[in-house]
Amino acid sequence: MDQKNRQGKITEEKRKEGIKQDVKNQELLINLFDKDIYPNNRVIGNYSIDKKNTSIVVPLLHTNDSMRINYYLPKIKEFIKKGKCPPFIYAVMLDQFHLYNGNKQFYGSYNIARILVEDYPKYNRRRAKIGLPSLEFETHRLNKLKSKM
Repeated sequence: MDQKNRQGKITEEKRKEGIKQDVKNQELLINLFDKDIYPNNRVIGNYSIDKKNTSIVVPLLHTNDSMRINYYLPKIKEFIKKGKCPPFIYAVMLDQFHLYNGNKQFYGSYNIARILVEDYPKYNRRRAKIGLPSLEFETHRLNKLKSKM
């Protein structure tokens, strides 16, 4: 449902509906997070149930900067420490924030091809601290996935 208003030609009506949906999603997420519940597949189901994508990353990427930095990212970090959330969620949220604000990504969770190889050690140290694999491994994994298509 979250992406319905973001596909095709974006009209003013679709834009307003998208904002309404973002507000609803934010309320739902805060309600869950305040109860120390991370909405993983055990909580919200998975694709095999209703053939709908249940990834929580999309609604999290549609949060405003202030809420993301001051509320969601600290909560996500807690969930990662408790083993409830994959570290990629934290990385992509922070990287998108940096990219949208004119800065370089911090973890390299977006387009790896744009990261200079000589910068890999810096990114890999950051990635290791939150439990992400190295950029070399991620590049290898992505290449394997592409070769299977």
